[in-house]
Amino acid sequence: MKTFGNNFLIGGATAAKHIEGCWKEGNKGPTIADMVRWNPNLDRKNTMAEKLMTTEKLQEAMSNNSTYFYPNRTAISHYEMYKEDIALFGEAKMNCYRMSIAWARIFPNGDDKEPNLEGVNFYHNLFKELKKYNIKPIVTMMHYDLPLNLAINYDGFASEYTLQQFIRYAEFILNEYKDDVEYWIPINEFNVLIFSQWNGAGLLNDDLKLKEKTILARRNYFIAQAKVKELAKKINNNNVIGAMCAATPLYPYDSDPNLVLQADEFAEDFIYSNFDILLNGKMSKPNEIRLKKKGINFNFSQEEQKLLMNNVADFMAISYYSSGVIGGKEKTAGNLSIIGSNPKLKSSEWGWQMDPVGLKIILHRLYARYEKPIFIAENGLGALDTVEENEIINDDYRIEYLKEHLKSIIEVVDEGVNMMGYVMWGIIDLPSGSTLEMSKRYGIIYVDINDEGSGSKKRIKKKSFDWFKNVCESNGACLNIK
Repeated sequence: MKTFGNNFLIGGATAAKHIEGCWKEGNKGPTIADMVRWNPNLDRKNTMAEKLMTTEKLQEAMSNNSTYFYPNRTAISHYEMYKEDIALFGEAKMNCYRMSIAWARIFPNGDDKEPNLEGVNFYHNLFKELKKYNIKPIVTMMHYDLPLNLAINYDGFASEYTLQQFIRYAEFILNEYKDDVEYWIPINEFNVLIFSQWNGAGLLNDDLKLKEKTILARRNYFIAQAKVKELAKKINNNNVIGAMCAATPLYPYDSDPNLVLQADEFAEDFIYSNFDILLNGKMSKPNEIRLKKKGINFNFSQEEQKLLMNNVADFMAISYYSSGVIGGKEKTAGNLSIIGSNPKLKSSEWGWQMDPVGLKIILHRLYARYEKPIFIAENGLGALDTVEENEIINDDYRIEYLKEHLKSIIEVVDEGVNMMGYVMWGIIDLPSGSTLEMSKRYGIIYVDINDEGSGSKKRIKKKSFDWFKNVCESNGACLNIK
């Protein structure tokens, strides 16, 4: 039977903002993620409004009298329960774990003179626990959790000040954890900033200069990524640096050439124009011209252009959940925005369309263009799970989703694509990034917490746990692809 290939990294993914909780414990500072509230009247198939942060929403979140619930503040208490959680990861035979370090645990305000030793030691202990189970950490430096101080007082990632503080933070953790971490991803889903400015850069959506600041933030992202690569190689030449983008392919609804062109331009604007700089050091000329016509010009100096060219990423990382269409009247939800609904595909309760063939398409296109190893940093199915008698959770729908996507990976490996690894998003249940719901469950490990934050926090293995363990142990051979 075919497998994923030699040295394939397989495991699960989470992020500090989704799982740690304990938002004030250990001298941690507040982050932009702590300001995002759960909406009990949420329209699950139209969540764009939930991604917007306004001055009014922020003031409400920062007040001591808010009546809203902010799920990321408590999350699933991984800060207190990390040993139990990592033991389960080890039992699942994962050989890698994608996680993030919370910048505000290391520097609570983002720009403190001295690091917070409680936060520093927490991650030392966490890495020690992973090592016990032979699990390699793949660490994201910033996963939608910019320290709040930098957002409200320094224009978030649109400012040179925040850029320099991020570089300082990155240099510190690269040095501090150089014996524990080899794989680094500086910024989560690099291109989502285009749609979700608060999550991506700490920018308010009612800011009158939002477009201008978004362009500045994107520019600073590119500089940050290159500086991290430069620093990483100086600190430890064994460091491996990835660049990550969300990869949501959009198909033309029909054979109308104009829709084909729109779909191609979406891919160029949203995915390839970013990866061109991150992986090749410069944008293609057609993309540069088209973006300039849209008022987007990063104005890199000659020195910055040299920095970008000399410090490209070692691998590309993507998040892939679903696809969509351009054209057509029916709309549905996606990882990033409202997209066209494809009548040929099934959808989850949240409207996310299940498309394992789309994964093959995007992997082939990316590898043909860049010829660098590809790491799937997020993939999974958010679904409603039911706990039956004797704590049995039959999540066959999750197994089916994961199986079909993992089969696509084995197929592209056989077809010549260099796949570095795969981690399923939300290996343990956590508040959804798009809806803040606990009921939108991704994990192979159930966590007894509801949408209101109540519950025992007990961890329960789902049916998918043993199935995924078999996938990890067999390196994909159990998928029976001949």
